[in-house]
Amino acid sequence: MVNKKFILAGVLVAAVLVGGALIINSGGAPSGPRLRVFAYDSFVSSFGPGPRLVEAFEKKCQCKVDLVSAGDAGLILQRMELKKDQPPDLVIGLDQLTQFTAEKRFQWKEVDVDHSTWFERFHDWPSRHFIPFDWAPMGFIYRPSRTQPFKDFEGMLDKKWDDRIALQDPRTSTPGMQFLFWVLSHFGEDDGFEYLLKLKRNGLRFAPSWSTSYGLFQKGKADFVFSYATSLLYHRIEEKETDYAFVQFDGPHPMQIELMAIPASCVSCELAESFLRFLLTEEAQSVIASRNYMYPVRHVESFAKLEAFLPKVDTFPADRFEPLAQKQLEILQRWDLLLRK
Repeated sequence: MVNKKFILAGVLVAAVLVGGALIINSGGAPSGPRLRVFAYDSFVSSFGPGPRLVEAFEKKCQCKVDLVSAGDAGLILQRMELKKDQPPDLVIGLDQLTQFTAEKRFQWKEVDVDHSTWFERFHDWPSRHFIPFDWAPMGFIYRPSRTQPFKDFEGMLDKKWDDRIALQDPRTSTPGMQFLFWVLSHFGEDDGFEYLLKLKRNGLRFAPSWSTSYGLFQKGKADFVFSYATSLLYHRIEEKETDYAFVQFDGPHPMQIELMAIPASCVSCELAESFLRFLLTEEAQSVIASRNYMYPVRHVESFAKLEAFLPKVDTFPADRFEPLAQKQLEILQRWDLLLRK
């Protein structure tokens, strides 16, 4: 849930954890209607797409946009619970797994959008409450100059990888949830949890957020990190670094589809819908693709040139993990028990 600027993310998470939301808006925008948006930390950071998108939208709407970092995407719903007196008008950064929990805990407004400009995989998107804005295949990133990769789940259990694979806690991280459901889908629930217990006993790191786990990888404290295939673009474009690769498993990989939604408790509801629609324009999608390092949901010429640098990854259908997502609470309770063993 996606992408992911590596320098300020830890600072932003810390700001949220100590109780203060980091709010970004461009001070030069004229006074007028005000829009409150919750998003995940790397989206909000100065290296992410949020500030640039806010600036462009404020010029169009003659309004103010408060972009609030709600922590990692897995924490957004918790933030909404804690801030019922200051509800967001728009939420950015849920995914196709957390949307089922979001549906149970909150009411959301319907939004009709034109799918015809989207890529074919999204033409039949079923929800009118949760709208995709970007996506990416998921798997493991490593540095070929430092190590040779495992090839499958069984290979991850090799003792040489003890304490060398960085994963995320599914209770607080949407990438962590993607990995958990990938394992359970591959092995079945009971065997999947047995496999996860073996990983835990191998000393694997389950970080609270994607940014924390990627930081461990960047600092050399892990040889592999569960991340987005599009992370390779960040290193190539921002760092001019090509010593990063994606581990291709034989079967399909999960993909994270990042979503936006308008809570029924919104105050500036029409403005929220306008911003949501703006994020689907070619102008905004280009910013999202180039600053978030995720695939856009519609064709963007500037991103099409970058696809040559990305691996061709076979992915599961978007609804593959839906049966698991529907009983997410039960599965996370089993995860809690596993961590205590």
